[in-house]
Amino acid sequence: MSIKRVCIFFIAFLMIAATVFPTMSFADGAYLMSYFRSGVNQTDVQPKLHYAVSRDGKYWFALNANNPVWTPVIGSGILRDPFLNKWPDGKWHLVFTTGCCGGAGIGHAESTNLISWGTGEKLHLMQNFSDVFNMWAPEWTYDSSTGNYRIYWSSTRNSSSANNNKHYSATTTDWNTFSNASLLFDPGYSAIDANIAAYGGNYNMFFKDESPIFDGDPNTNGARMRQASSTSLGGPYGNISGFITPMDTEAPTVFKLQGQNKWLMLYDYWSQGKFGIKESTNIANPGAWSAEFAAGSFRFPYQVRHASVSDVSESEYWNVVNEYSRVAYFKMDGTSGSTVTDSSGDNNHATLDGATWTTAGKINGALNFDGTNDYVLLADNSSNTGFMHNGFDVRSVSLWFKADNTNQSQVLYEQGGSAAGMALKIESGSLKFAVREGSLQQTVSTPYTDTTNWHHAVAVFNNGSLRLFLDGELKQFANAAFSSVSAHSDYASLGARRGQDAFGGSGNGAYFDGKLDEVRVFSVPFTIEDVLSIYNE
Repeated sequence: MSIKRVCIFFIAFLMIAATVFPTMSFADGAYLMSYFRSGVNQTDVQPKLHYAVSRDGKYWFALNANNPVWTPVIGSGILRDPFLNKWPDGKWHLVFTTGCCGGAGIGHAESTNLISWGTGEKLHLMQNFSDVFNMWAPEWTYDSSTGNYRIYWSSTRNSSSANNNKHYSATTTDWNTFSNASLLFDPGYSAIDANIAAYGGNYNMFFKDESPIFDGDPNTNGARMRQASSTSLGGPYGNISGFITPMDTEAPTVFKLQGQNKWLMLYDYWSQGKFGIKESTNIANPGAWSAEFAAGSFRFPYQVRHASVSDVSESEYWNVVNEYSRVAYFKMDGTSGSTVTDSSGDNNHATLDGATWTTAGKINGALNFDGTNDYVLLADNSSNTGFMHNGFDVRSVSLWFKADNTNQSQVLYEQGGSAAGMALKIESGSLKFAVREGSLQQTVSTPYTDTTNWHHAVAVFNNGSLRLFLDGELKQFANAAFSSVSAHSDYASLGARRGQDAFGGSGNGAYFDGKLDEVRVFSVPFTIEDVLSIYNE
């Protein structure tokens, strides 16, 4: 092959890689999104706290299967417009809208672990005003010049509807006592959804101009975002810009990418049920924002509304991921009996058949499989719903294995069958990963022949893309011709095939000869950072 052809092939390979796996830059940590859910034009509203995580700020994956992670007791259980940030003592404070109208309070809750939020409380921060119709979209920022924490929100006064919102604020040092509320920002028209980011010695406020909703002026081209600035967090804010986002957008959240001189702005097309993203290296300059990212270059959870973004440490990231998206965790640390305990908290315990307990695991104990008739049953074939039977568009499987031979076909993990499923096996000197949907199958593989050492394998399916990692390295990836795997009623097992598998094999067999340890299943797609975190435990 000529050098020219090699170069063309290599460039094409890189273009495919960039399409399947976008280039990402990471620091020691990640991002947590908090949001509530609704459909187009605020239909199908689910006003509870939801979480999503991201390693790059662009591709977001819902935790807890996009179900609520917390519901407050106050305000009839309503939580909209959530915003959370961390106090210097490590405690997280969440503020939120408790309802539409007619109240003069905002919701507040605190947590040390992003999981336990208590019952919540209502903060009546506008008590020094008697004519308050609403308190919407609260946020808070630490003021380093005063040592206070400034909470800000939008309210309409002297009206029977939320038609003239201005931004008010109050301060606190302990979340127990608060100053009187005062006017923070009045641009001369109705405005909501302030988000404030410090940059270059100034405070930059991003907000929604709502005047087109009320004045009917066709020249304003729809309600959307502007920005203003101040040298003080408490204002006054001036230098109001022109529009910086497309028509009919709201709820901006601006955050700096970790380890980069780059900022992202996320915003909500609430009436269309979608989100947009822009980026900038100078958020003080309204003209420095990029064009909106093209479709396909970002991902948001289904029905996400009014999101806020927080930096989280690596340990905080794993705390929420393990709590809300670890489907199963088999430590293999038992010593006797036929139950393989699921330590995820979901009680998806498995049943041992023939395999034996051993203390010679990668981490403490393990299970030893004889290559003849041993296996662990994860799920039987009696249902097409529930653990290992539900359909999915995202899945990550992590496990440690030590093979005693690599010649015969040996299933390490399998769920589903020849119509819908996912499987990982050793065969003919290779480690192989397959996903199947109907008559379509996609397989990736990497050479594997070692029978001496423990090795770490991770199989990732992400909306149609497959990734196979071995010992902390991405070995092969590919795109399938399908983006999800359907529900099924087939078996799921470790160490053997029961019935059929995603490789197209049928009949009980493909028994593994070796040891398995630390098997984990997640409903989020692992990045290389996730893989390395587990590999280096």
